[in-house]
Amino acid sequence: MTGIDLEINSINTLLTAKLWLNNNNAFYGRVWENDHGQGVIPEIVSGDKYFEVLHNDRYDAQLFSRVMPTNKRGTGLFNVQLYVYVNLKKVYPTLENRDAYEEAIYDIINVLRYANFRYENTVTGKEAFSYWKGSSQNKHDMNPYGMFRMDGIIHVYSMCLT
Repeated sequence: MTGIDLEINSINTLLTAKLWLNNNNAFYGRVWENDHGQGVIPEIVSGDKYFEVLHNDRYDAQLFSRVMPTNKRGTGLFNVQLYVYVNLKKVYPTLENRDAYEEAIYDIINVLRYANFRYENTVTGKEAFSYWKGSSQNKHDMNPYGMFRMDGIIHVYSMCLT
């Protein structure tokens, strides 16, 4: 593993070590963007099978990354989207839904300060996951779940841009 995936996995390692430690989480790296005829679905590979990562209620929180196709080759700068799907009642049981949602955003931003991720903005509501139109459950902010996306830039210093 080289290049951008190495940096994304480093961010995932940091998030895993610092975020929501008492919960059952699944923090994935970069997902495959697969179109099954009804739109694009975020999937990971396990063995020789693809699995959709969205809306898996076995986990209290799920995070995954998408590297934008608009990156300029040779610069080492990658526009990356970090998608977050979190059960707010399980992760923040003492907070009301809106407060828990804001706390989740704050907690991730706080951890990303120590990562190779230049945070730019947070996208909430239906726009956050709008790219994933083929998802089996294309819904947003379904109580008790909160869904949002963090956009930023990762600089790959040891450039292998394949």
